[in-house]
Amino acid sequence: MAIIIIGLSKCSICGEVINENDEIVSWKDFLDKNHKLLQFSDSGMHSNCFRNWEYKNEFEFLYQYQPLIDFNTPEVNKLIEDNGIPEWLNKIKEFRKKTTLHNTQYSKWLEK
Repeated sequence: MAIIIIGLSKCSICGEVINENDEIVSWKDFLDKNHKLLQFSDSGMHSNCFRNWEYKNEFEFLYQYQPLIDFNTPEVNKLIEDNGIPEWLNKIKEFRKKTTLHNTQYSKWLEK
């Protein structure tokens, strides 16, 4: 999760300082280092800026899809084998099942 210092950190969308009374949203690091929206991953932003942001839908989709998680890696398979599938990982898996990536809008969002 992003570290936000009130009165010092800046909104990753508008660049203005995040103040004590501001409503904010923050995100963990979830995008590949080459993705065009990387600077907004692991950041904080004013809620109003996010609501009106041109990339809001794309960003929310990517956050739910979690493109960095590969269900076919030995690490993920070992985690599931040892502990069962955690709820957070199951949510990602279910989101991917119900999302049709053949839709060009979604598939282009996964591009870097």
